[in-house]
Amino acid sequence: MSFNQKLVQLLKDKKMTKAELAKAVDIPYTTLDSMLKRDTDTRRLESVFKIAKYLNVTMDWLVLDEEDSSLPSEAISLWQSYESLDERGQRAIRLLLSHESSYSEKEKKMEESLPSLKPRVKIPVYTSPAAAGEALPILSDEYTLVDAHKVPPRVAFGIRISGDSMEPEIKDGSVVWVRNQETLYHDDIGIFTLNGESLCKQLYLKDGKCRLISLNPHYAPIDIGDNDDLRVVGKVIR
Repeated sequence: MSFNQKLVQLLKDKKMTKAELAKAVDIPYTTLDSMLKRDTDTRRLESVFKIAKYLNVTMDWLVLDEEDSSLPSEAISLWQSYESLDERGQRAIRLLLSHESSYSEKEKKMEESLPSLKPRVKIPVYTSPAAAGEALPILSDEYTLVDAHKVPPRVAFGIRISGDSMEPEIKDGSVVWVRNQETLYHDDIGIFTLNGESLCKQLYLKDGKCRLISLNPHYAPIDIGDNDDLRVVGKVIR
């Protein structure tokens, strides 16, 4: 069985949702969702440590798959070394990983706050809208280019919004600027694909639930279930 299959089976056995597991191990729901959908070598060690410990399984059992050769040998060696440690040693490794992860996040935020030295002449603005109301297909081949100095720094693209569900903050027909970012947090506004269709919504992650929220109170929240395919396209920069 693969990592994905084992984790899905564990959740089923324990009658837990992905959102409940993400809350229990203190990792973003979108991170857990990405781990279940991406190749093994893209998973963060710290997150896998937390999941294995909480579900009371070994790292070797959870991650290693004799039919999957995509796991780097260095990662296998690290996991096996971790498993050989006693509780004190494993706790020290987890603390170190948590510290390094926090440091890396601060470094990333500091880097993002600095002016980009890499010239970016044009930024695409997609004219096929993302829905703020009913879901529409994600980015098309239809776009215009704008000068980079006219948009917020470090954005990947702009996209035109269709619908009034994000009013009053985001108006129908307005353009929002999006930064490529796979992990979002509670209250972040982002561009998502839900079961293959695009939406501009606010992310709700509390009480073991994952929802996409409209700022317009006339629209009901969208509850995300385990069978839904929710992906983060990027974060809306406000």
